[in-house]
Amino acid sequence: MSLAHKIHDVFSSVAKGDWQHLVNATAQTLRIRRWINVDSCTFYAVPSFHEAQRTGLPVLPVQETSLQISNERDAAIIPALLECMEGTRDYSWLTPEERAQKFAGFLQHDDSVWVAKEGDKVIGFFWEARNSYLFSRGNAELEWALAPDMAIVEFIFVKASYRGHGVYHQLFAHAYRHSPDMRFACYVADTNEPSIKAQLKDGFKPFGRVIYYVLFGLMFASIRLGDFRKRFFRIRKGVPYKISATT
Repeated sequence: MSLAHKIHDVFSSVAKGDWQHLVNATAQTLRIRRWINVDSCTFYAVPSFHEAQRTGLPVLPVQETSLQISNERDAAIIPALLECMEGTRDYSWLTPEERAQKFAGFLQHDDSVWVAKEGDKVIGFFWEARNSYLFSRGNAELEWALAPDMAIVEFIFVKASYRGHGVYHQLFAHAYRHSPDMRFACYVADTNEPSIKAQLKDGFKPFGRVIYYVLFGLMFASIRLGDFRKRFFRIRKGVPYKISATT
């Protein structure tokens, strides 16, 4: 990005009152982004399938499809997931080996993966976490103790050539009906507009937010999850901050 574009970003942020983008654009212009950075994510949640039916809320329909959709808990599925992700720029901060380790860790944590196949090829998937959820940005790790009726949708991926055809929506529609008394939540970077649109389309509503701050190598966070709030606290590398809220 040219210097002119960087300066334009700074002034555009001032005009829009977007303080987070202003901080990041200024740091980028001054080439100190690794030392000063602000990153925000929003939690979105949807009522359980049964609650939605009782209250008359619209429910994402299951459509007729040639895709095979299943819920997997065996590590034998991991190579197929990695093959599905070959050549993608998504999750590019993780090497294939790190992705494999992450997926194995999900299974050890008693998570499961919802998989969409066309023939014998995986074309999309997401992980479903229960009991607790560890989410991170850089060196920051926050561990959230989930309520018994709460599940987290994480690590969503659909092959580029299949995007825009409702693959993720059908995966979620099956997961939603498979556990009709579970509320589902997801955690989306505020810059990820396609994912935000997908969650809103499926009936998810914002219910929490996390803001991360990097200040000269130190990391801080502010978090809100339902009624749970904690502002500007220090996060130390390798020491997850535990959130006891079971909202």
